[in-house]
Amino acid sequence: MAFLAGALAVLVLAGACVGVAAWTVRRRFRRLPGAFSCRVRRGRSARLRWHRTRARWLHDVLVLQSGPLRLWLTPLALQIAPRAVVHPVTDAAVRGLGERPWALLFRGDDGLSVEVAVAAKDRTTLVGPYLTAALKGLPSARQEPGS
Repeated sequence: MAFLAGALAVLVLAGACVGVAAWTVRRRFRRLPGAFSCRVRRGRSARLRWHRTRARWLHDVLVLQSGPLRLWLTPLALQIAPRAVVHPVTDAAVRGLGERPWALLFRGDDGLSVEVAVAAKDRTTLVGPYLTAALKGLPSARQEPGS
């Protein structure tokens, strides 16, 4: 009986340590400048689930918290997909981001299709280093003579 009590105590202590570590990692990531809450799905199929996470742009790499307790970081080298624009999505399709969430489709170097949705307040953060590419109606660049 003492053995079971000791084993249970070790399991409870280990679970508490993992829980504190997960809480600390999520809290530290959330406090990084430029970090935002989002929902991510790989691909555009309506049947795919949106996974809730946090993300941050580091140059042209989107870093996502991942794993069962969000203890890992997953870097994704992404570019805005051709002809993709920031578009509103329904609250029912992407829950937990408040009213009027926005989404954008990205394409990875390996052809990976990733759609990211954010709250309305984070839509400029969503485009990261591709801010001008996400704005519609910009005038064409001026051509220099002789070029």
